[in-house]
Amino acid sequence: MLVALGLGVAGATTSCGVRLESDAPDLPLLPRQKAADEDLLLSLLRSAQVVRELASLPVAGGSPGPTVAWLAREAIAATTHVSEVRAALAAARVPSSSFTDTAATSPPSATAAGRPGTTYPATTVTDAVAGAQAGLVTTHTAAVGSSSAVTASAANRPFVAAMLVHHAVSAVHLGVRVGWPAATLPAPAAAVALDQVRAVRYGAQVAAAHLAGDARARVVALVDEAGREEERLQDWAGTAARPAPPGYTLPFAVHSATTADRLVRTLLGALVSDCLRPLAAVDDGSGVPAAAETAARWVGLALPWGASLAPLPGLQR
Repeated sequence: MLVALGLGVAGATTSCGVRLESDAPDLPLLPRQKAADEDLLLSLLRSAQVVRELASLPVAGGSPGPTVAWLAREAIAATTHVSEVRAALAAARVPSSSFTDTAATSPPSATAAGRPGTTYPATTVTDAVAGAQAGLVTTHTAAVGSSSAVTASAANRPFVAAMLVHHAVSAVHLGVRVGWPAATLPAPAAAVALDQVRAVRYGAQVAAAHLAGDARARVVALVDEAGREEERLQDWAGTAARPAPPGYTLPFAVHSATTADRLVRTLLGALVSDCLRPLAAVDDGSGVPAAAETAARWVGLALPWGASLAPLPGLQR
């Protein structure tokens, strides 16, 4: 039966003109079509791997505690970013061979590499981490290229923007300037952001009225900074801006210096948690860099008031 079946197949293929000889040409393979945002996600993955490896380097004893703690948190955050990007690539059915997770960089000092127990000066590590983070932001907010945030699909924009916000805030905190492209928020998104900033400024003004001395001066400086942010967003929003209401409902009554301080921290914390809300009003990826830059300013403004830098600011994960 098997022999007969084999003969039958051979006969059928021969009669159909299929060439089975050894000199038959190879059939061309169709190239795999890339998934949406594949180049962007792969580029972000490589950059996050670099940050993770640098932030994980052992720091020399005696280094400032806050610096060591910040670097440890950045290593954890970058690990989260690597995991999230890998999950996004897997969900998009990108072959795992395209994003094998390997060591992405070398220690800052090649002469020290490979020796057990090697540690690095805190300034060396922080400069390396901050430089890598600033580079991540600059590279992925460029206006051209398939690995730019402006090409991000609607599904991935919030995640990409949150990564940009995190690394921008950390780089600035570590002392490195971040270069953002000259971009503005689209008017509808600017109008959303304007409402958010107005609420914070109003609450800070209420708080300032219950404070004195240095505490009041600190809140007044926050009011001024929020005012400058309001002017910027007002210009971007143009006619899309809604009239400013006479006041806003506060989360609780303010009747003392303690509640005034708590109000400021509460309002800034809420602003950080919702820092990517304007992104919902962005129609295409061209608004992502400005939305991320705006959110990064807000998070940076809130850090001195006790706000924390989440791995993905503005996203609920």
